[in-house]
Amino acid sequence: VWKYWIEINENPYPVQVQQKQVNDDLAKEALKQLKNGNVLNTTGAPNLTEFLDEYTNDTHRWKRMTTKEKGEQLRRLENVIDLIGDIPVDQVQRHHGIEIAQTLEEDGKANATIKAWVGSLRMYLTWVQDRQLNTFVSPPKPWISSNPLFGLSVAKYGKEKRSWKAFTPDQLHHLFSLEMPKEDRLLLSILITTGMRLDEAALLEWKQYKVDRSGLRYFDLSAGAIVKTEFSKRTVA
Repeated sequence: VWKYWIEINENPYPVQVQQKQVNDDLAKEALKQLKNGNVLNTTGAPNLTEFLDEYTNDTHRWKRMTTKEKGEQLRRLENVIDLIGDIPVDQVQRHHGIEIAQTLEEDGKANATIKAWVGSLRMYLTWVQDRQLNTFVSPPKPWISSNPLFGLSVAKYGKEKRSWKAFTPDQLHHLFSLEMPKEDRLLLSILITTGMRLDEAALLEWKQYKVDRSGLRYFDLSAGAIVKTEFSKRTVA
């Protein structure tokens, strides 16, 4: 009874289709609904977005990640859901991972970006598999019994990683001879003398500029700084 209540009240398909009483006309109507982005949900499984708040607030899930890493992963996941649609969690298939890879490749994205997008959905599905149960059955069972993206390779999609050449001394002298705003010159000076990442340098605050007892000047990225990973928390001289 519960199953048909979910389908009849929330599903866009004709009731006869939901109850598998199909003829040619109803099949055509079902196909039309599918093309319009409406998915037949025969299990009543929640859609992908329905667990996002709980996923975002699961402190155990993000325990070993920085605020920056967490934000990047959540933004990628939201973009992925926009791409494949907010479908029921048990209807994600391997071909969705390929669809993500192909779309990003067509947009000129690098392979690393494609792996990160597909990975964000794979990790989310693993979390759903481990944490979310269908309590309408007895005994309760996971909404998904396996992760369809586990083991999926997207290594052949997207642009290959590019290597960057270092500036020559002549190029650097020319660069610093150019007219530029004070803040741009300061940023370039910090980058060339410390080897700091661009985003780390751009987010520096004056309180992170310090001088030790020996007069050595350095930047403190060990506490409170927005950095890429936990291992990026350090002092830079």
